[in-house]
Amino acid sequence: MKKKFKIISIVLCITIFIIYISGFIISNNKSNEGIIVLAYHHFLKDKDKEKYWPDNYYVMATEKFEEQMKYLKENGYKSISPSQIECYLQNKCKIPQKAFIVTIDDGNISSYYEALPILEKYDFYSINFVISGRIENNSYELDNTDKSIYYFLGNDLIADINKNHPKMIIGSHSHQMHINDQNGKKMFETKNYEELLEDAKTSYNLLNETRFMAYPFGAQNENYQKAVKEAGFSLAFTFKDNRKLTRKDNPYTLPRIDIRATDSIKDFKNKIEGKVTLKNYTKNIIKSIIGKK
Repeated sequence: MKKKFKIISIVLCITIFIIYISGFIISNNKSNEGIIVLAYHHFLKDKDKEKYWPDNYYVMATEKFEEQMKYLKENGYKSISPSQIECYLQNKCKIPQKAFIVTIDDGNISSYYEALPILEKYDFYSINFVISGRIENNSYELDNTDKSIYYFLGNDLIADINKNHPKMIIGSHSHQMHINDQNGKKMFETKNYEELLEDAKTSYNLLNETRFMAYPFGAQNENYQKAVKEAGFSLAFTFKDNRKLTRKDNPYTLPRIDIRATDSIKDFKNKIEGKVTLKNYTKNIIKSIIGKK
């Protein structure tokens, strides 16, 4: 009996391994209902990415970003505004099928010089989540910087976006919470409610009372949610299972789909269609078992 059980176990393991390496597709919230919220970070032209950041999956090649935006345009995906997301969550309006919005974290200058022209080419809405504590008066020119270093939007480019680029909405990525402390903890985890509220209010006011926020690293807790709400934000985004946003979601823990530089166009298609490979599905199960979020 033990021998038979051992053989069955080996066969099962081999079968799972074959499915794993073949990229078998499993459904993950494939319903047409909901909004696709895409999350990006930093952009560089392919030659610069390969030279300076070849292994950093948060640095997206501009050419690949355009390929993805073109795919959305040519396949009937409908760009919607943050205000439409608010309206949808309040059950006051309908949104089109294949609705989506692009979000960009950190407020790197590449969001202006590389991503914005492509977004405007395809007439897409986006939210640019800026770390307000990193804003200086004047921005660097991307072409004149050391591309191995991150440079952030200054007040000049933020003002230009607000005035001349209405489909790119400035949001908050906190004021000074986008760091870890010396023990590796997320900064928000070391703060009490009053400190979280002060940080959220500071960012809210510096960014012209934006209603939209994305938590640093996508991490948050109940205290942080409450502080963000009290500060005046109406929507706050995190990362959650790489799935669509639906009416069932808490407005202060909204899911996004993390798009990485390593994603092929097939990977991108699978993600926006609500499919994941068994590899990623297994990772999510393991995370849930060991209690990671």
